Amino acid sequence: MNYGNCKVCGKLVAYNKVRICNVCKEVELEKIKKYIEENGTIRINRLCKDLNIPEYLIVEFINNGSLETNNFYENEIEGLLEKERRRILVDHLKTLNHNNIEIESKKEELKIRGKMRFLNLRKK
Repeated sequence: MNYGNCKVCGKLVAYNKVRICNVCKEVELEKIKKYIEENGTIRINRLCKDLNIPEYLIVEFINNGSLETNNFYENEIEGLLEKERRRILVDHLKTLNHNNIEIESKKEELKIRGKMRFLNLRKK
């Protein structure tokens, strides 16, 4: 688990991808709901610009059921969720690649060490 400071209030928070504490998340969610209530169906990029909120926070709210998808245009939601899935996949592949490189380097190290054996040929 990663730790860092909340981007809004500065409090120390454990996070996966969103560096915002739960209290600030609730405040941001209320701002989003109020904005949607005032403006009706809205484009996601417009919402992000007006409220200075990252897209991945909206994705998190949609995924956990805090925001309903009928407040946004359907093709935008699909695109945003697809972009988030790709980001997660790329992060996963980077982790796998990093782990694979470590494994390969350890294999090479063992090969080199394996060649440097000394035999004890002393007779008893």
